Amino acid sequence: MARRLHVISRQLCPEAAASEASESESKSLAEIVSAALEDAGKYTADMDELRAGGKMPESTYYDFMQATNHLLLVNAKRDLVPLLHASEEEGGLELTKVLPGPWDEARSISEKVGLLQEVQKAFARGSNVQQIAAWQQQFGKRGLSSNLAVPQVVNRGSGSQIVTRVDTRVIVADPDDAARLSRIHVQKDGQFEAALMSSVISTTDNTEWSAQRKHLTEAFLPLSSLAQIMPVSFARAASCAERLMAAATGGTPVDMSDFLLHEAQAQLQLALLGLPEDLMNSVNAEMRSAFHGNPGSNKKNALADAMSKIIASLEKQDLTLPSSGCPMKGPLSKVLRTAELSPASFYGNLLLILFAGHDTTGHTMTWLLFELARNPHIQSSVQAEVDDFFKGLDGRDPNYQDLSRLPLLDRCITETLRLWPAVANGTFRRLQFGDTVKGADGGEVYLPKGTLVNIVNWSRHRNPEIWGQDAEDFNPYRNFEASELAHVGCPMAAVNPQSPRFSPFAHAPRSCLGRNFAQMEMRVIMLNLLRSFSFSLAPPYDALYSSKISTTELSTFHGVNRFTMGPLDMERQGWGERFVSGSSAHGHACFLAAMGKRLDFYTVLEISKDASVEEIRKAYLRAALRWHPDKNPEEKDFAETMFKRVAQAYKVLSDDLLCSRYNTSGEGGLGHGWWPDDPEASRDMAYQFFIHRVPGKSLIEGFSEAKLREIFPHLFGRGRVMNKTKPPERSPL
Repeated sequence: MARRLHVISRQLCPEAAASEASESESKSLAEIVSAALEDAGKYTADMDELRAGGKMPESTYYDFMQATNHLLLVNAKRDLVPLLHASEEEGGLELTKVLPGPWDEARSISEKVGLLQEVQKAFARGSNVQQIAAWQQQFGKRGLSSNLAVPQVVNRGSGSQIVTRVDTRVIVADPDDAARLSRIHVQKDGQFEAALMSSVISTTDNTEWSAQRKHLTEAFLPLSSLAQIMPVSFARAASCAERLMAAATGGTPVDMSDFLLHEAQAQLQLALLGLPEDLMNSVNAEMRSAFHGNPGSNKKNALADAMSKIIASLEKQDLTLPSSGCPMKGPLSKVLRTAELSPASFYGNLLLILFAGHDTTGHTMTWLLFELARNPHIQSSVQAEVDDFFKGLDGRDPNYQDLSRLPLLDRCITETLRLWPAVANGTFRRLQFGDTVKGADGGEVYLPKGTLVNIVNWSRHRNPEIWGQDAEDFNPYRNFEASELAHVGCPMAAVNPQSPRFSPFAHAPRSCLGRNFAQMEMRVIMLNLLRSFSFSLAPPYDALYSSKISTTELSTFHGVNRFTMGPLDMERQGWGERFVSGSSAHGHACFLAAMGKRLDFYTVLEISKDASVEEIRKAYLRAALRWHPDKNPEEKDFAETMFKRVAQAYKVLSDDLLCSRYNTSGEGGLGHGWWPDDPEASRDMAYQFFIHRVPGKSLIEGFSEAKLREIFPHLFGRGRVMNKTKPPERSPL
């Protein structure tokens, strides 16, 4: 049985935290807008120079958003009115007449402009997928399967070539429509070009996309590239567990979301890009701050500076095979350098990899631990599977093929991707020819060529008509289709897990390029964490144990959707107070995990399950000497905890009956008050003699026969036989 710490996760707190007044609050709104527009002009010029001459920009889109405090995400009313009139004249709102949506109740120009701003504010605050789901329930006749028409402000292009207009975007949530349109219409709608230029995820040129994907795919082939970098990935995951153990000393609170984002970024840089560890350590924090930090709190253009250091390191890498260590170093860096990408494509793909390559994976692992904490019986089953997994390795490190032996962990990850899709927005496409979707009554509605569609994941993944009435519950045992489960470690590992109702990585052929690495990465990290730790919720977060997290109601929702679906508290606190047309959206308390030591008895004594009585005794003497508080003056509190734990371990493992109960049900099978020196034991003194069989006393002396018969079923279950014999006395030495 493996050692474990008890990780008490103070997660997703609904309480708001008072934020300190920022420097921007002392400025007038006019000054803030003026500074934001100046930064926008610099960023636009940088993008133009990158596209024209290949000069790497001094700031990225994320640096720009940090510098402007996200102010420019919402257009002013005076700017929207002419855009709205132009769209009406060009027929850009015709689909609102044939598909349901919020436009049905927008009569005046003021109401329509207000609706356009409402959509923008929801994107800025990370609540757009809940807004869509609520509109589906309100205006659609088919619940969360309803396809909607929602006019939006749309930006296409990059740099000075950005075109802004009002257009109708069709929200596609019907499973059959979603699968068909994703498969046939692979052209993106261009809205991500402003941030990612002509990357593999953002380019609107299908020929360019196909060429990029064909070359970049080489870095993510499961049984070649990923299998060869598995040693680096697993070694980093093992050190991740050690880092968490050090951070948890003395019950110190740890931000688990930030911890997992750090580890996901480390996996990406060390294993996939092959960067040196000292470089990773020097840029990791700055990059996370640029992606998630509080505006104004991080160094200006921090992400652009980090990218410059990474590019310089990539250019120095030797493309030949290393003489020792991992058989393949940095497969992704190799394909980036040999793909003959344009400067704009190289820049866009590197930025995409650094953000999406860690953010989606880190957040998925956070949600997985959150759900395992809320479902401890499932967590215990996964830990048992993890223990069996390592036992079957006979002391060696796992290889890629070994990851196929984790069916329950596979299901837990799949269920997390369903319930908390990292890319809750889904995918955005432009129809390459006229097509149809289901209307309000289920009949076909024609969509002309060029229609913008958003194939959303959130409401489709949580639709009770598709998944059953427990759609909002975490249930890894649900009846998944074979095509929905990943096949990590198998010959079928490269197959995208998908179905009409399920597409966490988007539907093929334009599915997530890095999904195979993400699947491997999540498993190696979870293997090492769940081998050594248990996770639970601490007050006041323990209120979330039984709470429903609604698909549509923000009051019960604890996530925030900014590019990817992350935990609300860390994200809101991290992004800080942001201005939205003169109003502000306040942050919430930080996402924390309070940690408490709960080491397994066998690990405490460093023995195997089949150790003899004499081996247990010798191990006890060694451990007691090692953890004696007088021998650990610098860690006296921790040593005292461990010293007591050593004594507890010996008492249980040297007693045949207690050891049997412990092996069967863990410490829970020993009952409250099982350890006489435990200060908690006073809560259950009525049971103490019975449970511990105090030397020198028979059970019948502790209780009357009637009392024993009364409490026995309560303690050990019905059908068990009472033991009235007097146990032998034992000495701990």
